[in-house]
Amino acid sequence: RQRQMCIRDSLAGFPGVHVDCMDILRHSAHDLADEHISSAVVDSIRTGYYHAVLMSPPCGTFSQARDMSGGPPRLRGEFAPDIYGLPALTYQQSEQVKLGALLGTRAADMALFADELGLPWLGETPMLRTGSSSVFKLPRWLKVRALPTTAHRELRQCSYFDAPERPSNLTFEKGTSLVCNFE
Repeated sequence: RQRQMCIRDSLAGFPGVHVDCMDILRHSAHDLADEHISSAVVDSIRTGYYHAVLMSPPCGTFSQARDMSGGPPRLRGEFAPDIYGLPALTYQQSEQVKLGALLGTRAADMALFADELGLPWLGETPMLRTGSSSVFKLPRWLKVRALPTTAHRELRQCSYFDAPERPSNLTFEKGTSLVCNFE
């Protein structure tokens, strides 16, 4: 399904701001699971084309709805090794889990790379909960979140189109200016 809005839409009115949304739901050329596309994005960061990096990797296979009665089946444990998939997954579930882990890990790698270059960066995922899996509990994100240059915030995302607020976690480079009221 096509997304109704992305960060580009929210920042469209800011002078001098240009945002490239890399979202497979918008176009197949945005498939960050493809090594060539992912490498091109990293090269664009390296060469200074991008001045900041915002990541919101897909969280469907990490979803807390999978921990609820009547929800879809749980596919992951909270931490490695089970965060890479529980035993006895179907082939299709296993492929979904692999893709989610790949995209989450690539996002963490981009955060590490941006951090090394001193670029502002931010990663977003649904609220962390004890006992539940999360993109931010992948080993590479645990490494990113432990960096002394990293900060963390919890917030309820603003709702668009009458959608309910979404409790979220942000991990970001400490020098990143956030224009948001966290209270």
